[in-house]
Amino acid sequence: MKPNDVVLFIYDTDENFRNETNQLRLGNKVFKSVLLIESIEDFKRELEKLNEAQKFVLICHVFHQEINGVRHSGYLKFRGDGIEDEYEIKAIFVSSGDNADVYKSMLQDEMENRVIYGYSGILEGIKNDKITTYTKNNIMQSKNIEYEFGIITALYDDEFEEVKKYFTWDNHEDIYLGSKRYWIGHLIGFPDRKVVATIPYATGMVDSAIMATQMLEVFKPKFLIMSGVCGGKKGTNFGDIVLAKSILTFQKGKVSNMGNADKSPITLFDRNNKPVDYNHVYDENGNQIKITVENFEVEHDTIIEFELQDSVQPELNRIIDQINISVKADSEIENKFKKDEVKVHFDKIACSTMVINNKGYFEESIKTVDRKIVAVEMESYGIARACKFANFGNTKWIIFKSVMDNMTNKDDQAKKFAAKTSALFLKHLVYDSILK
Repeated sequence: MKPNDVVLFIYDTDENFRNETNQLRLGNKVFKSVLLIESIEDFKRELEKLNEAQKFVLICHVFHQEINGVRHSGYLKFRGDGIEDEYEIKAIFVSSGDNADVYKSMLQDEMENRVIYGYSGILEGIKNDKITTYTKNNIMQSKNIEYEFGIITALYDDEFEEVKKYFTWDNHEDIYLGSKRYWIGHLIGFPDRKVVATIPYATGMVDSAIMATQMLEVFKPKFLIMSGVCGGKKGTNFGDIVLAKSILTFQKGKVSNMGNADKSPITLFDRNNKPVDYNHVYDENGNQIKITVENFEVEHDTIIEFELQDSVQPELNRIIDQINISVKADSEIENKFKKDEVKVHFDKIACSTMVINNKGYFEESIKTVDRKIVAVEMESYGIARACKFANFGNTKWIIFKSVMDNMTNKDDQAKKFAAKTSALFLKHLVYDSILK
């Protein structure tokens, strides 16, 4: 860490703060700025002045020497002000005395077991990243804000654009963790019902799991909702909503060579009933291709079950009736999408590692894994898996996506319509107090 990128907040007395020897030991001129803090009010005021990404370190001068029969008076005043408790940050303890002696005396007085720095050690600690720096964004979540809903969509276009319409977003309160933006908002008309939302860096399970884990650990929402679009099996219509009763990956498992009982390779035959030479197979253009015959066993622990069925399932018919009323009244929706009523399918979703645009793939490669699979998309398993482990498993997931295609002949207008119906489903879930 470069010291000139860091602001130091020093909890101290004015006299000691301005002591020339301490200033020289600290090396205050190499930092971006060094500010005196004498109370929590000072800290709040100076913190407010920082930009969202400005790095800072909070330092407490412990005053180990006895004053009026009390030693460590700086530490005691600092603890009494409650800065660490309110903002969930840790100050660096500094003393002009012998570090080991101060550490020992604090233990004797039954105070905290924390490293004591000399003034000259602060600079090296920051340079070598041994001292933790914070930003205003990092600590915003520490103000005892309770987030009822976390929302993740795979994409901003269409998917998040539709979701955004149903909330009030406090843009000046948006939080950045690194380069990742978290939108902070609330239900319209209900400022106490907080919402946090984000979008992964890229589509797919990995990025979704990373973003979900970060959101759960930092903001700890009660529910994590994923809305969006998916590919549906034959027989589903554009805009149909698929609510995940369970989620599975059909590409995770064990691949092994398939052979005869004596472990010799299985023989394939051509149309003339002659054995196929695996080393001499070509496509119509004369390019050599490789054939392997393998056995794929799906891992059964890849299935994650929905835990809120008792709360949600009884409300599905009512919600879908309301969605159909909204669809018919929406002049922006093309008439071709209003021909069939939107349905909700409460069943299994398969999570894929790739976009599927291949006629027959669903029946040949996905439905064979589990015939009850209704839809395929690329993020759900990562979201549900994160909910199982992050935030001590206290956040419950709700994942639903609307059908934009049948895994072939993709249509951007169908995608927009699917994003609308999925967002409408989310709206009813949160505003009708269904999630409990």
